[in-house]
Parts: sequence; C-alpha cells; structure tokens
Amino acid sequence: MLEAVGLSKAFDGKQVIRNFSALFEKDGHYCLMGPSGCGKTTLLNMLMGLIRPDAGTVRMPAGTKLSAVFQEDRLLEQMTAAANVALVSPATREQIEALLLELGIEPESLTVPVSAFSGGMKRRVALCRALLAEYDVLFLDEPYKGLDEATRARVMQIVNRFTQGKTVLLVTHDREETEGYTPISLE
Repeated sequence: MLEAVGLSKAFDGKQVIRNFSALFEKDGHYCLMGPSGCGKTTLLNMLMGLIRPDAGTVRMPAGTKLSAVFQEDRLLEQMTAAANVALVSPATREQIEALLLELGIEPESLTVPVSAFSGGMKRRVALCRALLAEYDVLFLDEPYKGLDEATRARVMQIVNRFTQGKTVLLVTHDREETEGYTPISLE
C-alpha cells in the first residue's frame, strides 16, 4: 500500500500539485492522467521520495521496494543491455537475456553497448531493468514511448504479466495503454 496525503508542490511560484491525496492499494494498477505540465511526473517523483513535497506526506510500509521506468532511459551507455539490468536485478544472466529477447532485443545486440541501440531498444532495456528488479511498487513514466504499435502491444502484455500482484502507477497520454488500470485524474 502507498498513500499520498495532501501533497502539494510548486516550482518558482507556480503551483504544480495542490493537495493531492490518493490511496494506492497493494496489487492495484493505477493510471495518472492529465494534460502535459499538470504535474504527473512531479507526483511520481514525490511518491518515490526523489522530490520533497512542499506540504503533505507519503506513507508506505517500511521496507517497501520501489522500481521505476523514468521518462529518460537512464542507462549506462558503455555497458551491454544485460549488464545494465544486472546492476539492479538478482536475476541470472540467462533470465535477463531471455526477457530482453522476449522484449524484442535481437540476439546479436546482446553483446554490444547500449550506446549502439535505437531509442526504442533502449526503452525496452529500461523496462527489462525495472521488471527484473525486486519491487513492491512499480512507477512507469511514459514507458512505451518510442515503440511502434506491434512492439508496444507485445511489451504491454509482458509488463502486465510481470506486474501481477504488484502495485503499479502508470503515467501516459495514450488511452490505449490504460486498459486494466484505475484512472486518476490530475486536472
């Protein structure tokens, strides 16, 4: 369980989040919706403890493990895809490579640094890393951007499979990505 109680945040005098409260139940999948600039990413960052709110609190049980896919992929460019995932995952190299292949990374790409990858390939590595980390709550900030329609559909199925029994908070502008998620409006 994760709870936001009266969260508010302003930047340079501009109020971005005002008195936001919500209870995110264990095993629940939630989608934060709203126009660009309404504070969705700021809210995720406050919930993860990366930004301090101006007011309000975030409550979660002690020891809750978090994982995230940020808007930026945040990969170590000189390392391979599997090495990037292994930095945060207890999975074996075989398990990591199996998921990378399932996500559509070509076998010949497993031996090259991610600096040689396309944006969509890097996105899938970032998703693999988040899915194979140990976590109770997964934060997904526009996780499918840069993926073509067929790849996105396959990756979404994989994410849904890996997140069964987990709490998930998804930020997206695409309503097609919200099936099975409880919508939370930030307008």
